[in-house]
Amino acid sequence: MFSISAYQVSVLNPKNDKKLPIKNAIKVKGVSQSLFKTFSEGIIATTQPIDFKEQKKIVRFYPPTYNGPQDSIWGRIGTGEYGYTTEIYDPKSKKIAYNKPKNQAGMIPFYYYFKPTKDPNSGILVIQRFKQYGIKTFLHSRLLDYIANLHLDVNITIERIVPTALIQKILTEGEVKTLRLIKENIPKDICDGLTNVDPAKQADEIEIIIKAARGCSFSGAAIFNAFKSNKLDGLITIPSYAYDDIKVDVDFGDKRRVVNLGHPGKLAGNIDITSELEIGENGHPVEQSLKDIMSEFAKEISKQF
Repeated sequence: MFSISAYQVSVLNPKNDKKLPIKNAIKVKGVSQSLFKTFSEGIIATTQPIDFKEQKKIVRFYPPTYNGPQDSIWGRIGTGEYGYTTEIYDPKSKKIAYNKPKNQAGMIPFYYYFKPTKDPNSGILVIQRFKQYGIKTFLHSRLLDYIANLHLDVNITIERIVPTALIQKILTEGEVKTLRLIKENIPKDICDGLTNVDPAKQADEIEIIIKAARGCSFSGAAIFNAFKSNKLDGLITIPSYAYDDIKVDVDFGDKRRVVNLGHPGKLAGNIDITSELEIGENGHPVEQSLKDIMSEFAKEISKQF
């Protein structure tokens, strides 16, 4: 349910696409400053929620925590969709508690962590995801708009990092106990069969789970080799079942890690952190719990630079 992913952030010279030192690439009123400070100022300047009308999403940027000495940022964004009515059902009273109008959006919190790397031309942005939802596009869009408003002649790129070294360590040093083959678009005949059983529930994905026998585990090395060579579709073949994502459950140290390897042709490398998180009474992650996990993840990813 909750996962994290990493991105590499760079500042480019628009004339030659050459990377610039991220700690002094931005010049505001003739004074050089880091992208981290500029990023923080851009978020702080966003005092009102932004309406992404094409996507029918509202995005609210909360003031981030900027650590000047470390040049790092910890922040939160709230996002929600509107444009449709929704019946809010209370399972305790077994009644419809509220009808959400189409012009209202239920806001879900997402967190991000932005820090430097040993490479002077790059920063790491770690983003928390919820199910299939993330906030990378909103952060990038806001940063680009702020840069444009300052009339700064630079380009900002945010590119996914596949944490190969970390995934290799988890797969080869841990014990792979479960493979999950996930299909997002369920065939109509299967979906109809499911909804006929309970018309009130709609299935949005199907998952085939393959578990290792008691006391055994799958070859983490073989799974990593398929992942690294982008041949995940050859790992397991099931007739008439073209899966969209592969997840593996790995006993690693004293934790069970769930790694989303993505799907054939598009590597993901998201790390599922649901089992590690402390969840609050509101059903969302406790902020400090999430911050500890994301900062440790960023530290591991930094070793790739």
